[in-house]
Amino acid sequence: ETGLSCGVTARAGRADLQLQAREYLLLVMQRGRATVHREDGTEVEIGPGEGVTLPMGARYRWTQDADTVVYEARLGAPTACAGDGGIVAVHPDKLEAEMSPSAAPKAELLIGPTPEQAARRCFADPTGQWTVGVWRSTPYHRRTMPFPKHEMMYLLSGSLSLTAPGKEPEVFRAGDTLLIPRGTVCDWKTDGMSKIYCIFESRPPA
Repeated sequence: ETGLSCGVTARAGRADLQLQAREYLLLVMQRGRATVHREDGTEVEIGPGEGVTLPMGARYRWTQDADTVVYEARLGAPTACAGDGGIVAVHPDKLEAEMSPSAAPKAELLIGPTPEQAARRCFADPTGQWTVGVWRSTPYHRRTMPFPKHEMMYLLSGSLSLTAPGKEPEVFRAGDTLLIPRGTVCDWKTDGMSKIYCIFESRPPA
């Protein structure tokens, strides 16, 4: 319905593949290393905890010398339109220094003190509904409520605990990848964390 999908791809051994992004595409390396070769001859190498964003229609070559496991988030029709074929790399070590302060949750949604948060948006589709970036926060605890958006995230550091009503907490740590569908009812508790995020927030057509 939204055009959003998430999944994982494992490739064994050496590989040299000619590919095309048929949707807006975020690739986050979970295990291994690979190089994305652009049509203009430039290259982006990604390892664990690093990612690459490709606009819809971009052609690229994927090479690897050993096994890889990659998490994917894709956005296709009906919400997105054609991209420009560029590639945006999501390298968290470089982006950390380029983050800017971001708005914290409202005080009435919190249990305890207000956190300090910062973010850097790296990519957005032309509709502004599908965005990719990096984000970090000091410790905080948000009350149980429906999650307002679809979000896939890869934890770069720290930990995150999510608790649905009547259930045990689910705890995620650095190196974990998770998807929270919009409407999921849970709290949010962290002792401090940073992440690569991919968010989809649907909007009615103009």
